[in-house]
Amino acid sequence: MKSVRGADLGTQERSTAPVHRKQPVQTHKRNRGMLPWWRQPPVGYIVTFPLVGLGLSIPFGLQYLGMNNAFLDTPFVLVTLIIALIWGTEAAVLSILLGTLAFDLYFLPPVGSLVHDWHALLQLIPFVLAEIIIVVLAAQRERGRRQILFARHELEAYAGQLEWVNQELEQANQELEKANTLKDHFLSMASHELKTPITSIRGQAQLGMLRLTKQAESPAEPTPLRTVLERIDRQTHRLQSLVDDLLDLSILRSGKMTLRSTHCDLGAMCGEVIAEQQSLSGRSIGLELPSSPVELQADCERLSQVVTNLVANAIKYSPDTSPVQVQVSQSGNTALIQVHNEGSTIPPEQQANIFEPFYRTPDAQSSSKKGWGLGLAISKQIVERHGGQIGVESSKEKGTTFTIELPFFPNEA
Repeated sequence: MKSVRGADLGTQERSTAPVHRKQPVQTHKRNRGMLPWWRQPPVGYIVTFPLVGLGLSIPFGLQYLGMNNAFLDTPFVLVTLIIALIWGTEAAVLSILLGTLAFDLYFLPPVGSLVHDWHALLQLIPFVLAEIIIVVLAAQRERGRRQILFARHELEAYAGQLEWVNQELEQANQELEKANTLKDHFLSMASHELKTPITSIRGQAQLGMLRLTKQAESPAEPTPLRTVLERIDRQTHRLQSLVDDLLDLSILRSGKMTLRSTHCDLGAMCGEVIAEQQSLSGRSIGLELPSSPVELQADCERLSQVVTNLVANAIKYSPDTSPVQVQVSQSGNTALIQVHNEGSTIPPEQQANIFEPFYRTPDAQSSSKKGWGLGLAISKQIVERHGGQIGVESSKEKGTTFTIELPFFPNEA
């Protein structure tokens, strides 16, 4: 496979090289094609003969009028200049040849014969050099013009390619936006549709367990039916939590969630969350509050959801004997809520990903702890809707700390 691939690459390089070499030639032909018909080189070749004849007639005319012409070669130089500027260097070279022959034949002694010795040749050198200089200057001018045209065509080609790429990207973005909208709509509809049957199933399981209890069955020796009902209750509770999280995430990402801003005491709110989590887990959770209350206008219920998720994660991913600490403080115009635990650390390369939907660290995936990877994504959306931000710091020496920063005057969504 490597040899075939190498051959393909070599063939591709060889095939692209001639294209680059042909580009100046193609551009030169294209530039010629842009000239009007009367400026094409073949027209210049034809026009050179009458123009040289015109240049020859001027000195004859001056001699006929009895005027002294000290610069017999001037008309030929002017003719070469005109031809070089209009028709290019090829026609100008032909003009030099014809003008030199005419000048030698009609004006250099002996008149009527071509150059026959080096003395006569020396007389032609200044005339030929002047015309060669004109042709060289005209060639440089033409080369500069072609380079400008080539650069302009290249820029136009690149601009066209960029426009095409931008159109393709715009179309792709529109398709992605439609797909994302459709996905959010599907999640919302699916969550609504699943919520009712899950609630019904769980309710029936709880009702069955209640009836078994009323029948005075011994809780110390559960029947197979009670075991099945308890398992159904646990699984439907887990599934209901997933549906609720999916619904929250869909609402938050679509921007349809409306914050119910009220007066919120962050210390009191965190105290309620800690009391609930201590009751559920049996863990000891510390709470550190400032001397004065930290209060702001916010959706206290949604912020409670965020703190609950952080505290529950701290309990879930830390040893049973390790401390979990919640701290509420104020720094300038910012309220801070920090949740600390001394469980497994989160590597720096994973810290940016843990706030993405459905992301779980490799350690979390390999553990027996169940989760969907939605809690932190929902928490991030809620905090940002309040105009704040959430982050994490984690190291073996200091443990893991999640920090919520909330402005006292949040931007209204």
